[in-house]
Amino acid sequence: MHLFVENEYTCVALCGLAKGGVGEVGDEAVQAARAQEERRGNIMDSQNRSSSCMLVALESYAPFTDFTRRPTPHNFRGIMMQVLAIIAERLNKLLLMPSSMSCVSMEYTAAANNFFGRRLDNGTWTGMMGMLKRKEVDMSGTPMTVSDERLIAMDPSVHLYMDIQTLIYKRPRIDSDLMGFVRPFTLLVRTKGGTKTRRITILV
Repeated sequence: MHLFVENEYTCVALCGLAKGGVGEVGDEAVQAARAQEERRGNIMDSQNRSSSCMLVALESYAPFTDFTRRPTPHNFRGIMMQVLAIIAERLNKLLLMPSSMSCVSMEYTAAANNFFGRRLDNGTWTGMMGMLKRKEVDMSGTPMTVSDERLIAMDPSVHLYMDIQTLIYKRPRIDSDLMGFVRPFTLLVRTKGGTKTRRITILV
């Protein structure tokens, strides 16, 4: 499962987090991240939001994220809250913000429509994916599966959790089989043999 991000610099931080350190992220990636941060700051200022505050959409999906929708403000909890705190810490190291700027922090909000998000026939998205597409939030804090449509619409992070699916079937065992004496024969032989058996039974 993956997190989905709306901008480049968050994706760079997530890649660095997966590799084990910001030092392993290339200089070009860091420069692109800082340029993206400057552009983002201009956009956020126009929306009267702090450029150092990342807005993260969360959906109730235990054990990753969970919260009660009433009363507000929501009490967000789950194992992803620690992961998001680590991402914020890595962003601060990656961007090397000057002392005149406040550090990156995260603000959480519930997903729209209580839904992860799907693409409608008119091309718009619902739920968390819709919030990302409309740039209402910067990233999803709840892991989502990657589909072809989501992959085209947004940039996923490296996988954080791999869910395994398996088939379950009954264990074979040795048991008595009343039809075992006819199984070596073809269906035609079985049918004729059964007919003769019924005739003999009637004659007797």
